[in-house]
Amino acid sequence: MQLHFLTRDLRSDYPNIGWLPPLPRNTDALWLSFGNLHAGEYPEILLSQRGGKWELYLSAIDSGRTDSVSYSGRIIRVSLYLSGATGEGTDIVLALVSQYLQETLLKKSDSPRLKNIFQTKIKPGDPEKWVGMPTKDQESIATDLLAELRANLPPCPADSNAHPRLWMGGCAIQKNIDLFLSSCRELLSGQAEGMVASLANLGASEVHRVQNRLRTGDHAAFLLTTTMDQNNPIEKLELVQSNPLVPPESRPQTRENDPRVLFWLGGLVLILIVLAVLFARGDRAKIESGSSTSALQQTNGNETESPAANTESPAANEETQTNGNETESPAANEETL
Repeated sequence: MQLHFLTRDLRSDYPNIGWLPPLPRNTDALWLSFGNLHAGEYPEILLSQRGGKWELYLSAIDSGRTDSVSYSGRIIRVSLYLSGATGEGTDIVLALVSQYLQETLLKKSDSPRLKNIFQTKIKPGDPEKWVGMPTKDQESIATDLLAELRANLPPCPADSNAHPRLWMGGCAIQKNIDLFLSSCRELLSGQAEGMVASLANLGASEVHRVQNRLRTGDHAAFLLTTTMDQNNPIEKLELVQSNPLVPPESRPQTRENDPRVLFWLGGLVLILIVLAVLFARGDRAKIESGSSTSALQQTNGNETESPAANTESPAANEETQTNGNETESPAANEETL
């Protein structure tokens, strides 16, 4: 299991410090994929598990330090990214998410354990000093921070109750909080794949975008908060759910979702289209062939009539010639007389 953290120092902003140690390539796609629904300066939770690997993103944790330069008195935040294999670190990650929900997201905790840990482990001036260190030294600092979290966070209560596969609900309802943690447990243990999330920029007008995301068929749970809009009614939204959560290995392969069935159906449709085109071309060829035969017969008929007309001509010529000879004979006889 690996831990990475992002914070700032008194004189260097978050981008200048960067993630310590550096994040693996394309890791930020976990939160950037939500576009403008994501706002890292506000509390957010994103937990995803695919192919036996889970990723967790927690943002805007109070570090116990304040900015005295750019924004005097403004709280300096800490964001965390953790990753591991399914079944690895399940207890500590659940304890971390549970504490984060109460302390950072809902602000209901009387004991700010996360704030105290970061205030103890990250002193003013440390982040600027850590930037120039080799990656191995940065990894040692992150490992030490993870050990401190493991030692000081209370365990998350166990929950073996069945819960929905796709759902969303407001954070003001305790049942939804419990359900969110149960969904996290399912993903971390590898019993199901998908994502659970709580996004900062999700107002009442954007709830439909969450609903569309839920319809994709992945395991997804969205805990709705009022971080950006204090008059937002979505925190009191009752549970909206879909199918029950089913582990990938026990998920039945039905005719509707079997890719082989879709492949053969697509092939059958393609064959029918080809046959229809061939039949259409055959009918057209027959029609053109029939038209050519009729035209040929008509032409032959006209050619048969021509000899008859020609046979009449010699007779007419003979008759004309005879008449001519007949008219010439008297004249010739007169000359003889």
